[in-house]
Order: sequence, then structure tokens, then C-alpha cells
Amino acid sequence: MSRAPPDSRFNRPTVSAITLSAGILTVPAGGGARAWAAQGRMPGPSGTFQTRLIHSRARSVEHALIRRDPIPPMNATDLRLSPAPSVRSLILGAQSGIGRALSARLSRRRGQLTLACADLRQLDATADTLRPLAKSSIDTYQAQLDDADSLRRLFERAGQIDHLIIAASAPAPAGPLAELDLDQARQAFERKLWGSIQAVQLALPYLSGHGSVTLTSGIVARKATPGALARTVINAALEASVKVLARELAPLRVNAISPGLTDSDGYHGMESFARMSALARAGEKLPVGRIGRTDEIASAYLFAIDNAYVTGTVIDVDGGALIA
Repeated sequence: MSRAPPDSRFNRPTVSAITLSAGILTVPAGGGARAWAAQGRMPGPSGTFQTRLIHSRARSVEHALIRRDPIPPMNATDLRLSPAPSVRSLILGAQSGIGRALSARLSRRRGQLTLACADLRQLDATADTLRPLAKSSIDTYQAQLDDADSLRRLFERAGQIDHLIIAASAPAPAGPLAELDLDQARQAFERKLWGSIQAVQLALPYLSGHGSVTLTSGIVARKATPGALARTVINAALEASVKVLARELAPLRVNAISPGLTDSDGYHGMESFARMSALARAGEKLPVGRIGRTDEIASAYLFAIDNAYVTGTVIDVDGGALIA
């Protein structure tokens, strides 16, 4: 069968391959690429040209291509810049170091941001520092993972949400098994694992189907660390639950972030010089040569929120600790 001749009126080959999705028209770049560019097309990836079209024009262009009709010139009114979507996010554990960094990043997005933690006074102070530059509304509430009533009140007041982030931590006892306080270990397990799962369960009526849940684990879940048995058991169980929940709650996405060593609130009980020295020595052993920053960990949460093709995944942000 002979190939159809080029359409000289538009100085482009007859289109034989087309992608038209969500208002994006993609055609192969070739000899007619200049003509498409002259009509306002935007250069796209891999040698293609793309243009964002309003829905009605997208449909008419699709029909013209199916009939192999010439595509009429595009006017400036056909172009549309879509505003950033308005999203509703809720952070449990917003007063932790990672929680504060994530709150700052999310507050600069359009929408509604709800912050919750046990210490409402400190949380209100944090929110006050964010509001001058915020593009979202910011509400604060008191809630704890191990307090079901506080969680119910939180979700009732917050209303519908798109993204639930649980950044709350639970102090766990450390030390060798022979000296480990198992009662304290059980309490930490109950608070972080079942507290996180309880929060997800209570949030289900308020979560949008296209949204996400992001939990918080830690590198000791998969890095054998003597003296960290309690934290290992807690975080390993939480990571295992992510895959089950991602299947069970689909299309709602469920992921976990596994942070490495950061200068977060967990070390602020130490004397300042001793803390800095200890963290510096630990950072030198990592492939990246330093410990992490809370804003770097926050970026991983944003990735889990934004990437609609990621679910059932544990995202390691550890400076290479798992391979060190």
C-alpha cells in the first residue's frame, strides 16, 4: 500500500501517530515541525511538538485527524494556562522537624492545609510563621495517634482531604535484648503502628479516591542495627502494612517515607556540641558524606503526594545508609 502524500497546505506529513490526552496533542516532529511551531505549538520531549488545547478544540482536532482533514490554524484563544490545582492536605505530627519542613512546603501551594499534633500552642506558633507567605489556608488542631477521640474530632473538623501525611513519631526504647524494656517497646509499637493504621481507618470517609496516604518509617526497618530492635520491629511492620493497604484501598495511593539520619527533634535532648559532633561522625560514614536535612526529607513526601503512579512503595531518603 502506498503512503499518503504530504499535506502541502500545512507543510507537514499526514499524521499517522497521535497522542491526545487531557488536552495535550502530540504529533511526530518532521519536515512540518516548523509550521506547527509557527501556529503556537510548544516543543515537547523526544522530538515532538505539544500544545495545550481547550477541551472543545481538542475534540475537533481529534476528529479532523481521524478523518485526515487539514487542521485549521489555532488562535491565541485556543491556548490555556491551567492554574495549579487546589489541594487539601492534612499532616499528623506537623510539629516534628520533618513535619515543620513539609508544612512550609505545602503551605506555598493553593488549597487547604490542616496541621495537627499533641502540642497545639507550639503548632499555632509554627502556623503563624507560615501564614505571611502561604498560598493556602492553614488550620491547626490538637490530635495524637494513640487518642482515637482526638483523631475523630480532627477529621470531622477538617472535612474532605486529598492527602493524609502521618509524620508523627513514637519514642522507642533502645538497648540490647537482655536489657530491653519490653513493656515500653509494646507501647511504642502500639502507638506508632496501630496508631498510624487507626488514623488511616478513621480518615477513610474523608479521603478523596484520587488522593494519597503517606506514612513514616525509618532505615532501621531494613538495616540491621544492634540495640535498635524495638524500632526495627515497629518500622518493619509499618512498611509491610503499606503494600497491603495500597492493594486494599486502591485507587487511593498508600506509600511510606523512610528517612535516614537527620538533625531532627529526636537528637535535641543532647548537649549542642555533643549532638553536632555525633551527627558529623555518623554523616562521614555515609556515601554522601553528611547527614540529611529536613527539607530534603520533605521533598520525598512531596514526590509521594504528586506522583500519581506511585503506590505501595517505601521511598528511602537516607544518604545511602542502606548500602553503607
